[in-house]
Amino acid sequence: MKRAVFYLLFSMGLFEGVAQKQSSSSLVVSRITDSIQLANQQLSEGIRLAQKDTAQALASLRSAATSFRSMNLPKEEGKCYMAMADIYFEAGQFARSFGNYGNARELFMNVTQPDYYYATLGVAKSQYHRGLYRFAVKEFAEVIEYSYKSKDERMRASAAEYLGEIFSIFQSNTDSKKAFTNAFNALRILHDDRGCLRTASKLFNLHYLDRKYDSALWYSNFSLSVAQKLNERITARVAFLNRTASLIRLKRLDEARQDLNRFAEVLLPPGDMNFRVRYESMIGNYYMARKEFEKATEAYDLALKHASQINTPDLQAVVYSNMADSYADLGDYEKAYAYNLKYQGMMDNYYSNSISNLSKIESLIKEDVFNSRIKYLSSINKIRELQLLRDKDAKENLEIENKLKDSILQQEKLLSSHLELENSYKSKQLQSQQQLSATLNRESQLQKKQLAQERSLQVALISGLGCLLFLGILIWYHYRRTKIKNTIIERQSAEMKILMNEIHHRVKNNLQIISSLLDIQSMTVENDQALQAIRGSKNRVQSMAIIHRFLYHENNIRGINIVDYLKNLCENLFLSYNINPDKVKLETDIDQLNLDVDTMIPLGLIINELISNSLKYAFVEKEKGTLFISLKEEADRLRLMVRDDGHGFPNAARLKQKQTFGLQLISAFAQKLKAELELYNDHGAVVAMSIKKYKLA
Repeated sequence: MKRAVFYLLFSMGLFEGVAQKQSSSSLVVSRITDSIQLANQQLSEGIRLAQKDTAQALASLRSAATSFRSMNLPKEEGKCYMAMADIYFEAGQFARSFGNYGNARELFMNVTQPDYYYATLGVAKSQYHRGLYRFAVKEFAEVIEYSYKSKDERMRASAAEYLGEIFSIFQSNTDSKKAFTNAFNALRILHDDRGCLRTASKLFNLHYLDRKYDSALWYSNFSLSVAQKLNERITARVAFLNRTASLIRLKRLDEARQDLNRFAEVLLPPGDMNFRVRYESMIGNYYMARKEFEKATEAYDLALKHASQINTPDLQAVVYSNMADSYADLGDYEKAYAYNLKYQGMMDNYYSNSISNLSKIESLIKEDVFNSRIKYLSSINKIRELQLLRDKDAKENLEIENKLKDSILQQEKLLSSHLELENSYKSKQLQSQQQLSATLNRESQLQKKQLAQERSLQVALISGLGCLLFLGILIWYHYRRTKIKNTIIERQSAEMKILMNEIHHRVKNNLQIISSLLDIQSMTVENDQALQAIRGSKNRVQSMAIIHRFLYHENNIRGINIVDYLKNLCENLFLSYNINPDKVKLETDIDQLNLDVDTMIPLGLIINELISNSLKYAFVEKEKGTLFISLKEEADRLRLMVRDDGHGFPNAARLKQKQTFGLQLISAFAQKLKAELELYNDHGAVVAMSIKKYKLA
């Protein structure tokens, strides 16, 4: 009877515990569901209020982000940060939008690729508006690469258009043209007329500056049709004048005259001096193209008079720019240069008032960037601290659960021991009272020993867990410090690489300017010997400019591929000396080598002199000929040979004694490269060099 009562009481307690556990589990699931639903409602409410009450929208989005973070839902939390970043971006607070886009990107990193790259696009746009162009270029390039894989035209159009604007700032017309063309094609696929109109205007200006007037005419016609479709009257007038400018440069003067008459009759708004000055400048361009200089001068003078009346230096600069382009188109480069100087002077005066504030603006931007980075890093540290606390709580809960399970097992063991004691008690009822008390004493001592052992085991387990936790924190701290140092080193390396690319770019531009100046100078020289000397100097400068162009176009800032370099050098020299490729056939046998820039510059100048000498003298009075270039790496040496099947050297031994300037230049660089130089005739002129001192990249 006692045993039955005991079992009944124990089973009631056990079933009550199971029921309470099931009830608590269902209650937890219900609470989690309600929390997710509430957070989603806060997210939707924040997005809905973004256009009406930004303060209330931000408060709702922050609350939703906190809720999603507590439930470990990174994708939903990232959406909250994206919505907050969009609000800050629209408000022009680009530092805050940068921080929120960065938080969203970190949350999306291992969850969803499209959201990750849209967050990266937001980071890049914020960096652009804060003036951090170098960092923005890298982010935009990653977004464009992903957009091609995912076929996301909207993402590609936005990133490419911003990239075109950055290249325009750095006056890289070729790269800017490629980026805007990429954006234009994507916007046409999306049927985004306003976006197409915006990028088509940019592409017109770039093609017009590059004298690609056919392409400029196409983009102006496209802009005109879209602007008329959207009823954008001012944009349509600008596109109409752009089309007229392209027709004039293409010498389609009758069509240009018709456009000018129609603009004056229909499109020219009365009282608008801006369009009047531009229209009169276009009249001047028209008469210049017809070589009616008196009428052109009258039109330009009238445009300058109207521009000076409203005191707008930028409009006066537009007139001078048109005059410079017209004279350059006619080949009168002296006047073109003079009017271009006036244009530059007007633009310098126009922008001089704003230059003094640039240093203050730059310092404010740097301070804002520094503060935003501090906030960004502190928020990341807080998130990680919360994650550590959450992991610690989870471990403590597991320990408590294990202890509860141990206590249940102990209760079961106690129950079995009680049953055994009851059986033994009944079997030994006839024994004496002293034996019973002794047995009870021994049992109590045994229980005390068991409790002491259990306590010592618990202490050992707790100590071990504490040591493991301390080691884990220590390892994490050292890993974090190492990761931060590596990030700083990688960032500095990337910045140095960008700086080296920019240096090579500027050196290439300066050499290109020198080449252009020599080209202009050659137009005023009548002496053939002086003209040949200037042309030779221009080709030498061009050979060095090609080297620096390869250095910043390729990812290798120290070395150049000799095959690609010689191909470009030969094309330039053939064009410089007006050599028809059908007349002179070029044959090459060149190893695929990447040479260091210190080796490439003297070697390039030597090859430039040798090819120039063959093109000038070898094939005179010959209908056809062959120029052969060989560059091989053999036995730790470079073997260079340039030969032709022309008339050959008149006297090779005497040529070495004469020492012309070109030969002096070749000899000087040969000494620098520790090379052995040979000149001889073999069915034509042959120059061979064995170079000891060279370096591969």
